[in-house]
Amino acid sequence: MVSLALLLTFLTAGTSGASSQTIKEPKYGLTFTLPNRWERIPLTGSDVSGLLDLLTKSDPSMKGTLTTQVKQAAKEGIKIFAVGPITGQFASNMNVIVEPQVTGPSTPGYFDELGVEVKLNLTNAGMKEVKTSKVHWSQGDAVQATYTLHLATLNASVKGIQDYVWHKGRIYVVTFSASTFATDKSVAKIVSNSWHWS
Repeated sequence: MVSLALLLTFLTAGTSGASSQTIKEPKYGLTFTLPNRWERIPLTGSDVSGLLDLLTKSDPSMKGTLTTQVKQAAKEGIKIFAVGPITGQFASNMNVIVEPQVTGPSTPGYFDELGVEVKLNLTNAGMKEVKTSKVHWSQGDAVQATYTLHLATLNASVKGIQDYVWHKGRIYVVTFSASTFATDKSVAKIVSNSWHWS
C-alpha cells in the first residue's frame, strides 16, 4: 500500500511556489509563514483531485490508492499539509493536527507529563531515537520531540520534529519531516517565529 509519505516522492520542484506563503486558518485562529518554495496541499475538494491527477499522470493506477491515503490523512485530524523541495528520496513536508485538550501550560507538571506521553506514543508508533524537550515559540512554550523513522518502501530514513503547542483548549501538533534535521530545524524556525493567533 502506498503511504502519504510515498506520495511526496512524486512531487517535483516545479510544483512548489518560489516565494514564501502565508497560511491563514480562521477556523483554528492561526496564521504562519511557509518558507520559499513550499506549498500548502489541500486535503479535500477539487484542488486535491487536480494535484493527484498531476502526480499520477505517469502511473494512473496509483490515483485510487493515493486518493484514499489523502482522505485518511484528513480523517486522522490533519488540518494543514504542506510540502517543500525534494531532498534525497523524500520531499520535505509539514502538517498540523488540531485536537481538543483541556489541560495546558498553567497546569503544574504539564510540560514534563506531556513530554513523557509524547515520547511513549512516538516510540510505540515505531519512531527511533525519540527525544523530547521544552522549546519556545513566538506565542509561548511548547513540547518538542525529535525522532527518526525508517521508510522501508523507500529504503530511507526520515528525520522528524514534532511540536505540541497549546492554545485555548486545543493542542496543535506541528510536524516537520525531511531527510535531515537541519532542514526540519530551518523550516520549524520560520514557522514557529511567524506563528500567531488571530
